[in-house]
Amino acid sequence: MSFANFVPLVIAARVLPIDEFGHYSIIWAISLLVVSAATALIVDPLPAIVSTRSSTMLKPILGAAAQLTFLLACCLAGLILICGLGAWAWSPSSGLLLVCLALVVPMQQLQFACRRFCYILRRQWVAAVSAVAYAAVLIGGVLLLWATSLCTAPRLILLWGGASLAAAAVGFAGSRVPLWKVAPRLRRWLLTRCWQSGKWLAGSNIALWLSGASVLPYTALILGPSETGILRAQLTLFMPVYQFAWAMGFLMVPVMADAGAKQPASQMRTQAVLMIAILGAAALAFSATILIFGIALLDLVYGRSEITAQSGLLWPLAISVTVDVLTTSMAIVLTAKAATRFIFWARVASVVVFVVSAACLVPTIALDGIVWALVIANCICALIHIPALVRTLGRRDRMLSL
Repeated sequence: MSFANFVPLVIAARVLPIDEFGHYSIIWAISLLVVSAATALIVDPLPAIVSTRSSTMLKPILGAAAQLTFLLACCLAGLILICGLGAWAWSPSSGLLLVCLALVVPMQQLQFACRRFCYILRRQWVAAVSAVAYAAVLIGGVLLLWATSLCTAPRLILLWGGASLAAAAVGFAGSRVPLWKVAPRLRRWLLTRCWQSGKWLAGSNIALWLSGASVLPYTALILGPSETGILRAQLTLFMPVYQFAWAMGFLMVPVMADAGAKQPASQMRTQAVLMIAILGAAALAFSATILIFGIALLDLVYGRSEITAQSGLLWPLAISVTVDVLTTSMAIVLTAKAATRFIFWARVASVVVFVVSAACLVPTIALDGIVWALVIANCICALIHIPALVRTLGRRDRMLSL
């Protein structure tokens, strides 16, 4: 799916006015917040929950999770719709983008949840077919809009929803998760269990957004939408390695949860170290490639002088991305062991560091200050994760809630 998400951002950066691309980037950041927080509440705790249950309960639990996911997504969409209608009087363009986002949030959430269900069920081929459907609709739609000169930010956002709906339809059909026949008692039980660890994971995801993706609205507030568009374009070059890390997370969380529940602690430690090493090496190699060909890539991909002129941002961004992927790999292990409270507090600490660092650096070096503040925050967050990881891997088959 990484290529499918990469293409619309590249085309949007090439075609849209830089101010409009900045606004589009802000909506993208908000959608990331909504989806990640909602996923953390219901979907992310599932591997740890189902690993201790009989196989006959697996699909009923996932069916209850699908219903809860949809209900939560509709509630969030309603809040976004209210915000969009309220913003319309202040800025019609911003209000329209928020209304479009409200329409697509339920479909996005179902698509993310369905993909995770496929990994839990060990039906990776269904997740792959679902990703193909998503890519076909999204890339095909973007190319059509581009070819017909109809590419605008609202149309691109609505296209997210169409692609997510196609992916969710394929995924639920292939996974055969029961969507309708779910006992209310099971739904209430699952909601309670998900809340126990999901509340901390949702909080950590919000904190992660505040220390990461919130850099876009923060940049817009301080420096304007044009600078936001430039920063988003630079970050887009690193999107494939982030998508790889997230995909590995979807795949490895249930595997790690099973290892922690059913296998010796030494085997889980081996798997954890191997996964962290693989993700770290991949991030390092990818970031080095971006640095070597940075200016040429910016010119080739975007063809806009205002973006290429800021190629110096690629150095701190490469450091930030590599460290952040390492942190993500450690968080995968902690999530599999239900040690989500610690992830939350580590992300809160990184938010504080980011805000303080940005406040000190932005007045002096502007956009560079925001990026270096992101580097500092990610490094602090990674360092804080290390002792929790060591402590978690040192305990045998025990579900933690630090």
